[in-house]
Amino acid sequence: MRTPFLLIVFLGLFTVELLSQTETSEGPVTAANFSTIETPLIQENTAAVVLSDLGDIKVGSTDWFWFGVKFSQKKRIRLLNKKAFNLATVSVYLYGSDKLDSLNASTYNLEDGRVKEVSLSKDELYQEKLGTGVTRIRFTFPAVREGSIIEYSIFLASNRVSMLPDWRFQHRDIPCLYSRLRVATPEVLRYLITTRGIDSIRSEVGETTNEVVKIGSDSLKKGTRHQTWTARNIPAFSETSFIHSPSDYLDRIEFFLVQAYDGMNGMSRMTWQSVDNDLMSIESFGRAFLPERNRKLRSVVEQQTVLAGSPLESAKMLYAYVRDNFVCTGNDG
Repeated sequence: MRTPFLLIVFLGLFTVELLSQTETSEGPVTAANFSTIETPLIQENTAAVVLSDLGDIKVGSTDWFWFGVKFSQKKRIRLLNKKAFNLATVSVYLYGSDKLDSLNASTYNLEDGRVKEVSLSKDELYQEKLGTGVTRIRFTFPAVREGSIIEYSIFLASNRVSMLPDWRFQHRDIPCLYSRLRVATPEVLRYLITTRGIDSIRSEVGETTNEVVKIGSDSLKKGTRHQTWTARNIPAFSETSFIHSPSDYLDRIEFFLVQAYDGMNGMSRMTWQSVDNDLMSIESFGRAFLPERNRKLRSVVEQQTVLAGSPLESAKMLYAYVRDNFVCTGNDG
């Protein structure tokens, strides 16, 4: 019985070491973050590892919309070799009326036992319009080399309360040591929360705090729910043949609004019609397909379906048209 006991002790110490490395990644970058990481997640061909990925979502009333969403993310990655240099270029996408409140990024290198930080200049942010209602902000970390630690933090404001930003605990090609998402939502809004993936995601329900919520001209004192999800030591997602959309299989959590308090008649349920109306009102999605906004698209649809004898035949003809005339240009967006 002695051998199993020693094995348990060893595994316990190993786990404590890993946890200490991930917990400290929430604080400032120190020389300890550059030490060798003893974990089976990192193999000989592993190019990088996510040390920590921290997210916060808060839904609350605003002066400029019914409800608004505040989203922040702080991500820290260690580049183990030059194969990971592509991770030093990051894109942030804004949809519709989304606002980027702030963005900070720095590269950290260990020189003579001391941590040297090189911060990204605001002049190195590049913004481009990708289409109706979609803006991409791209930047590349400075002073990157093998062994560098890169870290960025973003703060976004959005009015898209019907579908909160999803959170991915898992990453393609590289492992993640620690991922955490905190969410605060008012009780006047109820969300369907779904998790995907095969790795363990820990959920914690925090206390409910009372906050003033504005609905039209009324101010109500309602509770705000606080929840936290964490995952540790998540392996890189390994792509296999016949998986056409790998992103659908990553460990992640999603939020969909299902009920809302209308201020008079209590909680009203979301319907397929209301979801359709919301999607069609999004500048980067439905509004781009409205006839008055896209006459060329309307003409194509009419040409392709003129011989259709049923809605099913129309759908098949449009499917064939998209298949034969469009190509995938990448995974962004």
